[in-house]
Amino acid sequence: MVNNDTLPLYQNSRGLELRGSIGNKVGFYSYALENQVRFPDFLNEKYDANGSVTGATLAKKFKNNGRDYFNVAGHISFSPLEEITVQLGHDKNFIGNGYRSLILSNDAAPNTFLKLNTKVWKFNYMNLYSVHTDSKGFDGNSPTARKYSALHHLSLNLGRNLTLGFWENVVFDRQDSSENDRFEVDYFNPIIFYRAVEHGLNSSDNVLLGMDWKWNFLGRFSIYGQFVLDEFIKDDFLNASSSWVNKWGYQAGLKYINILGIHNLDAQLEINQVRPYVYSHYSPSQNWIHYNQALAHPLGANFREFIGILRYQPIDRLFIDARYSFSKQGIDTSKNSTNFGGDVTRGNKQITNKDQVILFQGIENTLSTISFDISYMLWHNLFLDGGIWIRKQLNPIVGSKTNSLFRMGIRLNLAPIDYRQ
Repeated sequence: MVNNDTLPLYQNSRGLELRGSIGNKVGFYSYALENQVRFPDFLNEKYDANGSVTGATLAKKFKNNGRDYFNVAGHISFSPLEEITVQLGHDKNFIGNGYRSLILSNDAAPNTFLKLNTKVWKFNYMNLYSVHTDSKGFDGNSPTARKYSALHHLSLNLGRNLTLGFWENVVFDRQDSSENDRFEVDYFNPIIFYRAVEHGLNSSDNVLLGMDWKWNFLGRFSIYGQFVLDEFIKDDFLNASSSWVNKWGYQAGLKYINILGIHNLDAQLEINQVRPYVYSHYSPSQNWIHYNQALAHPLGANFREFIGILRYQPIDRLFIDARYSFSKQGIDTSKNSTNFGGDVTRGNKQITNKDQVILFQGIENTLSTISFDISYMLWHNLFLDGGIWIRKQLNPIVGSKTNSLFRMGIRLNLAPIDYRQ
């Protein structure tokens, strides 16, 4: 049951999953899932605006405001040496230690990628080359427009408990007639700085960089975080300027394992904050998105978010999960109104008041959610689920809107339903 929704909700999913290995060096994984889903009204409004369902590609309308879509992914892994793993596939990737990621999350639809992972001594080096779908050109009746990204992430283990990581990513398209819509071969270089390559090409590609970290201490605690920098104008950054080019975000989190010595009782606290216009570019086709879905944080930019999670497994087959989140974000009235920097599907070609860009500018939108979920495993990977989920939204456009959902279901080899987008 959902307040403000006129129809009951449901999800009907079925599919096939295949995994295996060939010897000790080759592994493969694939799945195909067909879904018929009726989402809450607030998600239907979002999907109508973006033209796609989060985590999927094309979705057609289905019976009384439902959606019909596929989830298809797979990859093959090859380890020519013990220190090197090569993975090629069409799937999602996630970088980070938190519930969210400001670098690359697994919320958006799968995409085609080539990943090289190299481990030498205390270093772990990842190169990720990806193909994405542009924000335009996927209406179901024409070929999709392509764009590309190249990301490298270097992490270093400093002792047993501290890990530091540094990353850089470039997003680019080659859709004009002279470039022939190709992957820029210069970005295949696995170790050079992409900013230097970009300048050498005299291009206007979108480069992001930053760092992440994790520190385990006292045997039960872990502090983690991320920092993302979209533009680096030294004076603006060091002086905490309000200029629109001062585009950065951070994540900070804490995990507490076995609270007060209670086995399998874990807590997690996390804060995420991103300034306006991060992940966006002069050309919208070079924004950090795929199928109009954010490839980092699902809120996009111009927000601050707090998350608290409590997980408990009192017995082997029983799983309890309680969560609270609160976010404040500056949003636009529509996709054709003034761009205040929160919608990462929009370009930043026309920005008003470029020298006075502040956090939460625009229409101030607050979201708070509380959820309590319980799952019992009846058989191997066969779960009986139940849960309560309450969402409250407040802004000058919609006023105060509350959605309350009570659900039950049974699933086999499937992830639980999650409306926390």
